[in-house]
Amino acid sequence: MILLLGVMGCTAVSSPTPMVGEPHQTPTMTMPELITGNDTVTVSPFAIASKTATTLPPITARTPITVTSVLTPSKNLATPSPASDLRLAAAADPVWRKIIEAVGALEGFYTLAISPDGKLLAAVENDDTDSIVYLWEIDTGNLIWSTESDRPIAVTKLIFSPDGNLLVVGAGGAIQDVFVWDVATGEQLYQLSYLEYTVDMAFSPDSHLLAMGGVYPGSLVVWDFTDLTPTGTEVGIGYSVDFVPNSSTPILAVAKGRRLQSDISPVYLLNIQSNQREYIFPNTFYADGVAISPDGQILAALTANEEGESTLRAWHLHDKREIYLEASELGLASTQELTISPTDNIILLTKGGTLLVWDATGHLKGILRDPDIKGFLLTPDGRYLLTYGLYKTPLKAWDILQA
Repeated sequence: MILLLGVMGCTAVSSPTPMVGEPHQTPTMTMPELITGNDTVTVSPFAIASKTATTLPPITARTPITVTSVLTPSKNLATPSPASDLRLAAAADPVWRKIIEAVGALEGFYTLAISPDGKLLAAVENDDTDSIVYLWEIDTGNLIWSTESDRPIAVTKLIFSPDGNLLVVGAGGAIQDVFVWDVATGEQLYQLSYLEYTVDMAFSPDSHLLAMGGVYPGSLVVWDFTDLTPTGTEVGIGYSVDFVPNSSTPILAVAKGRRLQSDISPVYLLNIQSNQREYIFPNTFYADGVAISPDGQILAALTANEEGESTLRAWHLHDKREIYLEASELGLASTQELTISPTDNIILLTKGGTLLVWDATGHLKGILRDPDIKGFLLTPDGRYLLTYGLYKTPLKAWDILQA
C-alpha cells in the first residue's frame, strides 16, 4: 500500500459557465437540498448566488460508540534514516511531455486532478477576475473541453468521482460552495451549498455519496447522488475525510481536527447508516489528515500533540494494530490532504515542500525537498507522482517506483 500525505495550495477560481463557443442554456432541474435537522437549505445549481449563513443544529450520537484500542505503541525515529532522492521521470517521455506543455501554458494559479482510469487530467486555472476549467487527454495532450466563469473561486480541492463521470471543485474564500461538472460534456450540473471553507472531499467507491469537511470546527456533510436531485445531510464535525472500500455499508474515515472534551479521539470510522463510531488512536489531541488504502486494510492519519508536534501514523484495520513508520515524528508539519495508493509506498508532502516516501514496511526510502511544490497527484497505477506549485511552477513527473 502507498500512503500519500500532501498539502495542496489554495487556488483562486470562479464558477464555470457554458463551454467556450457554446450558447448559454440553463437546464431545468429540481434544486438539491441540504438537510441539517430542523433547517432545509435550498441549493441553486448553475449560478453563484448570495446567501445568508444558516446556523446548523448540533449533532448527537444516535447509537452507542465502539472504541478501538491501540494494541501496538507507536515508535518513531528522531532523525530520518538515510534515503535516496526521488528520480525525475524525463519530460521527453511521450506519456507526459505533451500534457506537461499544456499545463505549463496556464497563466494563473491552478489545481489539478487525474481521472480514475488515468486517461484524463483536469485543471482549474484562476486569476483575479475569472476561472477556467480544463479537461485534457493525457496521452495526446489534446484539450477535450474548457469552460470559463466570470468570478474567481478559491479552489481548495479538485476530484473526480470513482466512476469518472463527475468532476467536483471545493472552494473557500468568498464563495464557499461545491461545484459539480459532467465530465463527458463540460456542463455544470450542481452548485452544492456548503457554508464553510472546504478542506477535503471524498466519494464513496460506488460514486453515490460525496463527503466533505471544513476548517475546524467544520461541518461534516454527506451528499447523496443516488437520485437526480442530490441531498446533503450533516453528520458531525470533520476536517479530512475518506471512505472505506469493500464495506457492506458506507463507512467514512474522519479526522476532525482538535479532539473535543467529550471525544475519545479526533480520528474515527463513522457508519453513516447507524451513526456508530469506532475510534482510532485514543487520546490523540489533534488530527488534520486521514486516508484509507484502496483495499480497505490501512488507515493513515497525521496527528499532533498539544504542543503541535506532528506524527504520521498508520493503523491496520483488519489486524487492529499500529504500523511502525520510520522517522514519522515531523515537528510542526501539517497537512490538507492524505491519500493511500496501491503500490506499497507511503508519501508525505509538508507545507514547506518536503516530500517523503515510505514503503509498506514503514522504511523511509526517498526524500525530495522543493519549497515551490504546493500540491501533487499520483497516477492510478502508482508509478508516477506529479508535483506542481501555485503559480508558474512547472508540472513534474517523478518515478516513485525508482526511488
